[in-house]
Amino acid sequence: MATDNASLRSGLSAAYEMREASGNLSDWIASLTATMTDGTYDQAGPGVNKAITLNGSTGKAAIVDTAALTFSTNHFAIEVWASSTSGGVFLQCGSSAAARSQLYIDTNGLQTAINDGTNSYANAQPGATDLDGVLRQYVLVIDRTANVLQAYRNAAQVGADVSI
Repeated sequence: MATDNASLRSGLSAAYEMREASGNLSDWIASLTATMTDGTYDQAGPGVNKAITLNGSTGKAAIVDTAALTFSTNHFAIEVWASSTSGGVFLQCGSSAAARSQLYIDTNGLQTAINDGTNSYANAQPGATDLDGVLRQYVLVIDRTANVLQAYRNAAQVGADVSI
């Protein structure tokens, strides 16, 4: 079945297919380059089953600062498919420690953090270790209707809502 890329793009601020053979990640929605640090590409080129391998400590894909991905009064979600045996940051939006969103796993389990430059919020899942190398879906959600931060693993919410 053919995929209609235009319908997939509707409502997205950024999307990364990881088709590159080296260098930074190219966004196919809004040209928001993500800088890869301490990682390598697996199976570059068109198609499915694309991935990057990060080193487990300093490796990450950092998306440039942009209003489209800023923590604000709008709903917001970050999704990543990842597996890990040693943890680390999967995705970081924003380069400033004072204003960024992060989705990561460490020895304490799934961690999400968001900082708007004034306020910081975190959703940690102690004891929920995912350091077994199994591929999983992770999503960080800002629900502005309820004003909460939520974390999901494989489409199931983990932990309680965090008021923001």
